[in-house]
Amino acid sequence: MAALVLTACVPSDKQADKQGGDDASEVATGKPDKSAPAASKPKPAGPPALSRYLGKYPDDKIDGVDFLHHPQVVKAVNDAVSDLKIRALILSGKDRTGPIIGSRGRLYMRYDDPRSAGSYNWALLMAQDGTSSAVCVAEGDPVPDVSGAQWYSEGVEAFQLYAPCPYEAADLEQMTSDWPIHPMPS
Repeated sequence: MAALVLTACVPSDKQADKQGGDDASEVATGKPDKSAPAASKPKPAGPPALSRYLGKYPDDKIDGVDFLHHPQVVKAVNDAVSDLKIRALILSGKDRTGPIIGSRGRLYMRYDDPRSAGSYNWALLMAQDGTSSAVCVAEGDPVPDVSGAQWYSEGVEAFQLYAPCPYEAADLEQMTSDWPIHPMPS
């Protein structure tokens, strides 16, 4: 009777093959054979191309990554503005937004606070390849020669426009041409 119990505990070669083991001793011990080559794991694909987000909302995921968590977007925000509160505001994804738009090789995302009727708004403007970026922050209704949208690029305030952050591609092009990819027009 003892021999039957032992036979039942040690699988045959056929049973080991069914269980995925290389041999009966591997299955019996639960330890892999270190002399066998390790199975190669597929490398995870990198993040999706930024251009794939055109027409999507910032929280729409592409290949499991939303726009605001895309490594190139996080880097673009960090490169554009050094103020941690503004960085957090841009990357928070809070409040009201529209889809990401394209303009002259750039991506543009804009948010506003609906409680302020849109006068508090912020935006990210970046090259589709992630090489250059700018952040816009408007904290209240624009007043000519007094207050408006602050634009940041390369970690510093670049300029102020006495208008809110642009809403549409045409507004964006009128205000910024193709900056920050190329110099700001005078």
